[in-house]
Amino acid sequence: MGSLRSAVRPLADKAITAVVARVAARDVTTELLYGPDGRLNDRMLTREQLDELVRQVRETTRVPDALSQVAQAYRMLVDLEARCVGRIAGTTSNILGKLVAAPLLLRRREKPVRVLEIGTLFGVFAAGLHKQLLRHGHVHDLVIVDPLESVQLQPERERATDPSGTPVTLGTLHANLRFGGVDLERVRVERGLSTEDSVRDAVGEGFDVIVIDGDHSREGVAKDLAWAERIASPGAVVVMDDYGDPGWPGVRDALDAHLSGESRFVVRGVVSTSAFLVAR
Repeated sequence: MGSLRSAVRPLADKAITAVVARVAARDVTTELLYGPDGRLNDRMLTREQLDELVRQVRETTRVPDALSQVAQAYRMLVDLEARCVGRIAGTTSNILGKLVAAPLLLRRREKPVRVLEIGTLFGVFAAGLHKQLLRHGHVHDLVIVDPLESVQLQPERERATDPSGTPVTLGTLHANLRFGGVDLERVRVERGLSTEDSVRDAVGEGFDVIVIDGDHSREGVAKDLAWAERIASPGAVVVMDDYGDPGWPGVRDALDAHLSGESRFVVRGVVSTSAFLVAR
């Protein structure tokens, strides 16, 4: 019996070692797929993060099947970042919150929805929003305002190479929109800053969805909000990105100050670090 045990023990140890190695390999592979390398934020959610995200989406949109909505958006997010170049800026919870809540808050319209995105980076989020709007039956046209500099421009922040290593260019933007299935005939890019008169004149008005994700300084956000007041159609959904993010205190300061005065915007809720407003 002793000799049998002696013979079996090495085999058992070898099997255990093999299992541990396979588990470790899975961990490495999972980290490569969903980890933060090359995009700053990882794409993994804990059960607590998911539950909180679902709760916030449900409270903001009043949609009972919030978990299903989040799950579908999550699969699409992972797929988009895999097929596109660059990345979507932000935490997974914040990105999912915007992708899910904005289309759900939008009222059905007879004409194509007009969407304005202020600040696009690589255009990957724009491609995701396109898919989400179509999921809910919203045919739409998209206007993008961005200086399309080689790196992100933020006041009082050092210019740095993007963690993805991809330059911000018009070619990159167009490629990512195509990778996301966007018809470029329905997209217009106004290259420049949202505070420039020439850009604003070219953009026009009457927008049904406005995503504000440009200059994150208090002054810059205040100017974008004032502009959004003028160009938002009745019932428009306005997404104020990075509201409550401690890294961008100017965003909360600007929106809180804006809403303390006369405004057409009513807060519908906050999901992760984005505030959702509806225009009267």
